[in-house]
Amino acid sequence: MNEFEKKVISLIPKMKFWALSYYQNEEDRNDLIQETVCKILSNPNSYHEMPGKKFEFFLSVVMRNTFINSYRRSRLVRFESLDSVKESGEKTSVYSEMEIKDLKSQIERLPEVYKHPIELTLLGFEYHEICEILNIKMGTVKSRIHFGKKILIKRLVA
Repeated sequence: MNEFEKKVISLIPKMKFWALSYYQNEEDRNDLIQETVCKILSNPNSYHEMPGKKFEFFLSVVMRNTFINSYRRSRLVRFESLDSVKESGEKTSVYSEMEIKDLKSQIERLPEVYKHPIELTLLGFEYHEICEILNIKMGTVKSRIHFGKKILIKRLVA
């Protein structure tokens, strides 16, 4: 075991504490810690030279981002093709693939300040969670979402 691996392993107790803020379930917390450690150990050259406190902060950011990505994957909306809906005979409100692609492309074209809050909203995050993730105030989140939606409506109606 090299010095870098020892450094990461020595921080596992801190990671357990950090994981408490993301999951109540111990198994989920352990999975988050394991994913975080794997990410860090898979690319040691990027992190090896960081001093102690800076490395701890960076490790906490990697854990937070790992949690966010995991949360996003669990909240993905699955769209069925129109053919499968017709075959099943279910009456379901499904947007056409073209409409979905158009909306996604318009969201991608938004300025970054509007795009991130809108994407997080679509992923199911609440305003207070978006405030924490983006490190901005509640009023700023609400106004960015409002103005981002206005831009999207103008583009989609035009």
